[in-house]
Formats: sequence, structure tokens, C-alpha cells
Amino acid sequence: MNRYFATFVAGTKEIVTEILRREYKDILFEEVFDNLLVFKTDKAITPFTSLPYLNNVFLVINKFGSPEMQDFTKLTEWCLSKNTFINQFYTYADKYNFHQYKIQFFEDRISVSRQDDLSKLKEAIDLKHSSGFSDFEVWFLKRTEGISFVGIRLTKKPDYQELLPKGELRHELSYILGYLSELKSTDTVLDPFSGHGSIPLTICKHFKVLKVIASDKEIGNIKTAMSNERVKYSNLSIERIDGYSLDSIKVESIDKIVTDPPWGASTEIDNLKIKYEQMLNSFYRVLKRNGILILLTSQGELVDTLLKKVNFKLFHKYQVNVGGRGSYVYKLRK
Repeated sequence: MNRYFATFVAGTKEIVTEILRREYKDILFEEVFDNLLVFKTDKAITPFTSLPYLNNVFLVINKFGSPEMQDFTKLTEWCLSKNTFINQFYTYADKYNFHQYKIQFFEDRISVSRQDDLSKLKEAIDLKHSSGFSDFEVWFLKRTEGISFVGIRLTKKPDYQELLPKGELRHELSYILGYLSELKSTDTVLDPFSGHGSIPLTICKHFKVLKVIASDKEIGNIKTAMSNERVKYSNLSIERIDGYSLDSIKVESIDKIVTDPPWGASTEIDNLKIKYEQMLNSFYRVLKRNGILILLTSQGELVDTLLKKVNFKLFHKYQVNVGGRGSYVYKLRK
């Protein structure tokens, strides 16, 4: 079986493992942490495999659990003394006709410079090393859980911290929110606080639904995101709607609401409690019977209090990490 490790949004392991079990029937989980898992499957994962719910996926060259191997120099020495590393390196490069590689050293999510170790590895590898663009990357990764990896990065996802506008969601989290809402081909989906469009665009891209309504007080942000995608979605409607009142939305006309409303964090929101109560009542009004609401917010205590007044049924409350901040995902049904 092929062996992989992957990272994902902290707090979503229950959801991620469920999706993986559906897609990879033979999957065996070796270890599952809060935002990392190690697994095996006979089904090949390649650089072209779509895994939109995972941050990054790696082919494992080796995994180390002993304390003495939680050291980059020791990991480098292992690579240079074992044919396992060189053989897997060239096998992978030959398989995809790759010619340029890049080596990265990470302590959790922090990139570190290891020039001596890098120089030794470059001398042993007869391919062109690039510090910029490359065909593939080899990562030396140390984790706070007391394990380390040498692996080949299969995914080429951007550094969202540098690219995403302030307050915008990672696409992986947007996918997970969409997945939780149990989307169907006949569904009309609403995101009344679309921001730059991460949730509606991700749903349009990865799920088959009848219609997606994206709304925000600044709809220009969504239109800009659409133009950057360079794809036109025929089922996407961009509308300017008051996300708290939803006055222009008909009663019981929406199957699913998937949204990330203002948290009252980066910008002050007057009367947050009043606005959230109005919002939840509006959501309840426009949802069809048995409709699902997926709500992401840092205002867990406030939402818990307000749910005692609104007749939603709570299916699950997940605690997740969004940009280093503790947040909550609510799955509610009308």
C-alpha cells in the first residue's frame, strides 16, 4: 500500500477522515492528530489528484518517531546513507518527467534555513535544484507531536496567508462547510455574507447544485474573485441582499445556507447580539423545512444563547482554528 501524510484545518479531523473513507474504501489510518494524519491506501494519489478538503498531501519517504531523529541533520544523514531516499526520489521524478526539485525544511508551519544540510543533499542528487519554481518539492518536516517526516509534496497549493484578502476563508475550509451541508443537485444554496466569494465559488466548483446565491454589501469583491477564477458558473447568482434581514428572499425558498458572517472581531459591529438574533430568525424564515444551516463564527457563546430562542435543531458544533483564532462551525437543521 502507498503511504501518505496530509495536513488539514485544525478541528476538522472527524469530517476529513469521513470524506477520505468515502473516497478511499481501503484506507488505513496509522495516526490522526488535530491537523495531521498518516494513512495508507492502494489507490494512487498523484500531483493531479483533487483533494480540496486537505491543505497539503505528501508521499511518505520515511516517518520517524524516535527523539534522536527529531533533528534535521540526523534526517539528512539518514537520506544520504540509505538507498530508500535516492531510489524513491528518482522513481518519482522519472514517473512524471520532472527535472527541477526544491528541498524545504519546516518546523510545523515555519520554514527554516538549513544551508549545510541542503548543500549535502544537493551534492547527492543529480537533478537541478531550484530555490524558486520547481517541478516538485521534498519536505523535511518536524512536528510538535514528536514525529518527523521526509516526504514528497504532491499538492501545489498557494500560501493562502500571503494571497487571500483579510478575512477570507481558505478554500479547504469552504469545501468542508459545503460538504457538511449535504448538498444535492436540486438545492438552492445561499451565502448572504460572501465576502470575496470563497464559499459560493468553492461550492460551484466542487459540488453539483441547482443554484448558488452569493450576496454581500460589497458585491464587487465577489465579481473580482470570479474574474480571477477565469470560470463562469451558470448557476451562480450575485445579488446585493441585506444578510441580516434577507428581506428580498422568499419564505421557505432556500435549501441550504452556508455562510461566514461578520464576527465582530476585525471590525466593530454595533449591536452584535441584535444583529445575530435578526440573522438567525431570517435564516429560519427563508429555509425550507428540513433545510440546513452551516454557520462559521467565533461568537460561540452568543450563538449558543440565541439558539435557545430560535427553533433550529443542533446537529453538531465543531471547534476549528481559523487564522490562529478559535472558532466554531454549527450544523443546524430547520
